[in-house]
Amino acid sequence: MLKMKHSHGFLAALSDSHIGVALNLIHMGTDQKWTVEALSRASAMGRTAFTQKFVDMVGDTPKPYLTNTRLMKAKVKLQNSNDSMLSIAECAGYASEAAFGKAIKKLFNKTPGELRKQP
Repeated sequence: MLKMKHSHGFLAALSDSHIGVALNLIHMGTDQKWTVEALSRASAMGRTAFTQKFVDMVGDTPKPYLTNTRLMKAKVKLQNSNDSMLSIAECAGYASEAAFGKAIKKLFNKTPGELRKQP
């Protein structure tokens, strides 16, 4: 059987009938707690096929992409709101400020407090 090669790049992924659904759900303004399983179901694909196609088109697996997107949104909230650290952490999918702080530090090389002070 001939395997079809997927187009690469974010725009191609956004226009894909399966991966585009997942990307739109991830990037919508809601604080929905998406999982890879839920995204694959919403995309009408099995988890394995969804993950492989996502990697082929986006260049990363769904879980780190989802985590990084949540942390990018959290960074914006830290810099542009007076929401509590715990509230922002919970919106990003973290149950504790400590776990949230560790994830922020890993991605941005700054603590949440340092990010909050930046304009």
